[in-house]
Amino acid sequence: MCRADAFPALVKGFMPFLGIELISWEVDRIELTLDVTERLVNRSGILHGGVFASLIDLAGCGAGVWREDGEPIPVTVLSQTVRFIDQIREGPLTVIGRRSGGGKRIYSAEVEIRASDGRLLAVGNGTFRTD
Repeated sequence: MCRADAFPALVKGFMPFLGIELISWEVDRIELTLDVTERLVNRSGILHGGVFASLIDLAGCGAGVWREDGEPIPVTVLSQTVRFIDQIREGPLTVIGRRSGGGKRIYSAEVEIRASDGRLLAVGNGTFRTD
């Protein structure tokens, strides 16, 4: 498992823009966190569905491309699904992505998003290709 600060390439760009933080990253598994704030909610005051989709995208990609040396591996999303289960208005959430199968270049991953009280908020899966 890595220390979150050991892989600056993973935490550039979109992740810090949304406020996503890397908690842990190891072979076939990644854990992220996000504090739901007012800037991430929709007009109904709940976390925007696009943020859920982005979290599933990032965790799914990361789950299949861990490298001991921390060098980034380009990943292309081939397909992705999101299933919304519950709502959240504020507070921290945890995102866990797990590689669930595949081969050397194409793999699948499953992602769970949970509120700090353990409630399941969304699940998703995807198929990804390393470039």
